[in-house]
Amino acid sequence: MAERVAVLLDRDGVINRRLDAGVRRVEEFEFLPRTLKALALLGAGDAVVAVVSNQANIGRKLLSREELQRIHASMLERIGASGGRVDAVYFCPHTPAAGCTCRKPAPGMLLRAAAELRFDVGSAFMIGDQECDVEAARRAGCHPILVGNNGSGGVLTGSPLVPLVAHDLLDAAELILALQDGAGCRRTG
Repeated sequence: MAERVAVLLDRDGVINRRLDAGVRRVEEFEFLPRTLKALALLGAGDAVVAVVSNQANIGRKLLSREELQRIHASMLERIGASGGRVDAVYFCPHTPAAGCTCRKPAPGMLLRAAAELRFDVGSAFMIGDQECDVEAARRAGCHPILVGNNGSGGVLTGSPLVPLVAHDLLDAAELILALQDGAGCRRTG
């Protein structure tokens, strides 16, 4: 039996709509289309799923940890009600100037997730919508997948240095599960 695939997800721009000022209240959190279906698909595929999110608004004093916990509790409740699952949510509260090891593009959150959830980071996928997500994946040694308005298909080269590209989280989830099933190791779009 194959080892469970691990999927690390950025939050803003992957799971929910990205807001210029960041999501600061539960009412501002809006799932992107097809996201709940994607998370249900990953859950049905028995993937380890974790969210890894930069939340600099905490460091800027624009968002409290308590409100972030409410946002995440609401998010997790809706994901569960739709048949999905997230095993853990990790966030970095620091501003870019803090120079911490957890804020993406640093790999700290990804490595912590791998250690705590007990998966091989080298075979994990990191799905993000920005270059800092791709760079964090590279530094951690996992496979980056870039989603959003960045294209609708990618080429898998076997190297964690070249990201796959998907239209959205559902396309990325389908690609990961197809790769796990051995349904082809190359995809072009």
